[in-house]
Amino acid sequence: MFRTFKIAFLLRNTYKVNGIIYSLKQIPIIKRFLPATLYSNVGLKRFAAILQGIREFFSIFIGKFLYLGLMIVLPAALYKVGKADAFLHMFIFLTLIGGFMNTYMFNPTKDKYYAMILMRMDARKYTLTDYIYAMLKLFIGMSVAASVFALFVDMNVLLALSFPLFAMGMKCFLSGMKLRKYEMTSKVPNENNLSKAEWGTVFLLLAAAYGLPALKITVSIPVYVVIFLVFATGGVWGIWRIQKFESYTELYKFLLVRSAIDPEKIVKDVVEETNRNIICRDEKITSRKTGYEYFHDLFMKRHKKILWKAAKRNACIMAGIFAAVLIGVLVNETFCEKTNELLLTFLPYFVFILYLINPGGRVTKLMFVNCDHSMLTYTFFRQPKAILKLFQIRLKSLALMNLLPAGVIAASLSVLLFVSGGTKSGWDYVILIVSVLAISVFFSVHYLICYYLLQPYKEGAYMESGTYTIVSCVTYFVCFYCMKLRVDIALFGLLAIAFCLAYCIVACVLVYKIAWKTFKIRN
Repeated sequence: MFRTFKIAFLLRNTYKVNGIIYSLKQIPIIKRFLPATLYSNVGLKRFAAILQGIREFFSIFIGKFLYLGLMIVLPAALYKVGKADAFLHMFIFLTLIGGFMNTYMFNPTKDKYYAMILMRMDARKYTLTDYIYAMLKLFIGMSVAASVFALFVDMNVLLALSFPLFAMGMKCFLSGMKLRKYEMTSKVPNENNLSKAEWGTVFLLLAAAYGLPALKITVSIPVYVVIFLVFATGGVWGIWRIQKFESYTELYKFLLVRSAIDPEKIVKDVVEETNRNIICRDEKITSRKTGYEYFHDLFMKRHKKILWKAAKRNACIMAGIFAAVLIGVLVNETFCEKTNELLLTFLPYFVFILYLINPGGRVTKLMFVNCDHSMLTYTFFRQPKAILKLFQIRLKSLALMNLLPAGVIAASLSVLLFVSGGTKSGWDYVILIVSVLAISVFFSVHYLICYYLLQPYKEGAYMESGTYTIVSCVTYFVCFYCMKLRVDIALFGLLAIAFCLAYCIVACVLVYKIAWKTFKIRN
């Protein structure tokens, strides 16, 4: 068993090291100094392996700290119930969600494909050793993170130490249930392809996790103890079922191979089939426009349903939240004063909200899969003037989609500001509306410029760009940091408007000067 674990660990470590080297070779400045022979350099690969080992060690803790901190502790501070009560409540429901979406067993990853399909390792031994290792990491990381955060929220540390056991019991129980279901129905479980019923359950649990504390309803400690005992018992049964199951080879052949030998081709086929289903095939769709405007107009009309769906949904959600807050402002004087105080200094907070609801990344992927992937094979499509022209046309459409929910947010904030007590200067209302719309346009430009200058997608919509990943991470952390800023509406709004205008101008210049070199199909 230990020999199997050692081989599996070295295999996983090897492909991750190669992945790190490949990502480094995608960064424009660095790749000039990294030759193709880098993959065969023993000394460098040993050094990279050490770094990967260190990364693996710290990932045990960092992942759990980020999960508990961002998903539970930070939101818990926003509710009027006790922090410890909110922490316990959200942890229970999010752990239930994790049982559906992250079992550690039914995720068709590359290391499993390499080990069980290409290297023909014993599927049962590999699965058991990999599962034990994953559970061990969960126990260690969750124990440390939960104990630390328990001190911040004034929770009993012994209670917090039960959290990893609860999570392990939940995952083992649901894994055992899925294996039992496979034996009875031959339906292969895949946590990357949940059923509609499972997605519905996930959304209900998510609503219960974050919605009930707002109504001052939380799961008490005695109720948690009962739930813990139930899933601890179920977890023991799940361990027995996992150990007893004998058809791992057959299960993983279906899970990992299905329709093709190459895992990337599986993803490609799924992506192509999914995108074919969302394209409107109505032959009557046409356009009176000409040139690239005609070309883009057909794309927008054929993808209208999927492109506008998220924008309309986000607009409705924002309108609903606004209506709820407006009722609170009208009926509660204290809430009204607090709302006015927040609106005067919390404008930077909405940078992160606009970042979250912006569908730019998904739209650019659609553009690549259903349009640019074919058109980039023609040289005329990559001429500077042609690229700039299409960039500007696409920017108008993407910005218009994002302006729908942004407009609802801008109008809602100005109405709430007026109803809750107003502001000293009437210009604040204008600046508030214009700045929110400008920030929305900025994200439209940002996603599109990253797509044109970095083009991160391979065939099948696989993302293979280290630079794009770095830019995405930096964008996230900058937007997240904005939530901590407390700046007057006029100052932040004017700075945001000026920055967005400058960014748009620079983006157009860069697209014209550089994109003809970078906007291409990756091999």
